[in-house]
Amino acid sequence: MTDVLLEQLVHAMAANDAAAVAALYTDDCVIADPVMEIAGKDGLLEALRVFFGAFHLTSIAIDQVIQDGDRLAVRWSWSVIHQGDYLGVPATDKEFHTWNVMLLEVRDGRFSRDTSVWDAGELRRLEQLAGMHPASADQPPGA
Repeated sequence: MTDVLLEQLVHAMAANDAAAVAALYTDDCVIADPVMEIAGKDGLLEALRVFFGAFHLTSIAIDQVIQDGDRLAVRWSWSVIHQGDYLGVPATDKEFHTWNVMLLEVRDGRFSRDTSVWDAGELRRLEQLAGMHPASADQPPGA
């Protein structure tokens, strides 16, 4: 069941379809990341509006899944066009390749909790793409 739900999430995200993504979550879902914690579908839809306003996904792939009953840890890789402001970084209209980890809980065939972690180093890379910070000497090439 969770494999099918995860596959549906990948397809909805790849389609850049906030309504399709939200349909996979419970009405009382809790979404948390380093910037916010929200509850309910209205909050989820607002978070998706912000995300899809900032990024247009061009590819998404699951790199690893660890499952414990109805709990999943998923490492994703994705490519996006950075088309809008995100965390104070103005749109660059450039492609950005990144990854994140999501801890997901499933209840009654839907996601009920979604905790996302995105390395702050990835934000620095996005800022560099926007020309906000030069690459540092201690940063690996291409990072």
